[in-house]
Amino acid sequence: MGGSMKWMLALSLLSASAAASAQVTYDYTGNPFTLTAPIGPYTTEDRVTASVVFAAPLAANLSLATETPESYLLYDGVQTLTSANSTLEVFQFSTNAAGAITGWDVQAAAASGGFLETENFLQVPLLNFAEDLGHSNSPDLSSGNNFDSPGVWTEQTATAAPELDPGSTGSALTLLAGALLLRLGQRVKA
Repeated sequence: MGGSMKWMLALSLLSASAAASAQVTYDYTGNPFTLTAPIGPYTTEDRVTASVVFAAPLAANLSLATETPESYLLYDGVQTLTSANSTLEVFQFSTNAAGAITGWDVQAAAASGGFLETENFLQVPLLNFAEDLGHSNSPDLSSGNNFDSPGVWTEQTATAAPELDPGSTGSALTLLAGALLLRLGQRVKA
């Protein structure tokens, strides 16, 4: 293979890799509930956990900005709420200069009446509280919660395999490089 063909092949591969996208998953692990109803399904072993997926990382220096996730799952030990079974959704985040989550209001309600929420307003003047709450729609309307003991968020980035989008610059360059390689191959044979 000639030198120019190698360069064209390298350009083709480079442009295809430029079309790769990265999803970011933020996982929340709350602290165990400290208060539960005397009867009902919640115990002090339960807690709120969440997994929220965004197309890109949260921006730096947000102040309770409303964000729209691609998908999510919230769980409190009794019920699981997702984008498929929730009717009300709130996703607001504050971040520091590095884009790490420092404050939040995440809520989802099920069509059946149960709801989950985790909030951390400890850095917000006049609000200054944090709460994790699970509330089921069981006959006893039980709930579990903890106050002023927020959990932690961790971030995981996953890079998807390159996809060719017919309208993208990377796809156009890949097609152009492929056509040039074919043309060069025809010239070499002639």
